[in-house]
Amino acid sequence: MFSTYWVIRSNNIISLVGVSVKYPDRLYWFGGSSYTIITPEIEVLHSYHIEDFINTEDPEDAIEISFWKYWNVPVSGNLSGTGWLAPDGTFYGCEYTEHDSLAKQIVAVFYEELTGYVERLENEGWVRLQTGFVILRGNKLTQAQLNTLQDISQQPTINLLEKAHLEQAIRYGKKDIL
Repeated sequence: MFSTYWVIRSNNIISLVGVSVKYPDRLYWFGGSSYTIITPEIEVLHSYHIEDFINTEDPEDAIEISFWKYWNVPVSGNLSGTGWLAPDGTFYGCEYTEHDSLAKQIVAVFYEELTGYVERLENEGWVRLQTGFVILRGNKLTQAQLNTLQDISQQPTINLLEKAHLEQAIRYGKKDIL
């Protein structure tokens, strides 16, 4: 645990890092033992002090939720075939292997939790899209989700196999929507 965490910008990427007392030239990536050396290119945008969160159940979790909520809110990306689809039809894109990471951000922002994030999204009716596959855990698609799936299936970046999977999900979803 660190006593201070910084929100930094480096190469146009915003990150949360722990400030080391023992090694003052190192910034540790939040939640890990990896670090970077402080360079002039690193811009400090905000400081979190652990004592400001001492009355919370888990001060580090509270800092991480605050970071995701105010500094790095997941933004609806381009309509790719990979990401999370909210019940209201809003799409949050991610890289192929980044679903869990994005789920953690979304749950921190919208539900202010940091545990069970994938299950929480699935239980709340979110849909996981993985290169055209629609992964739905026991929920029905909403009309808004169907509309967004239709929009995604029409994107020029979607290949024929992904399009076929999406169109199949749309056909099945139309039979059984909320």
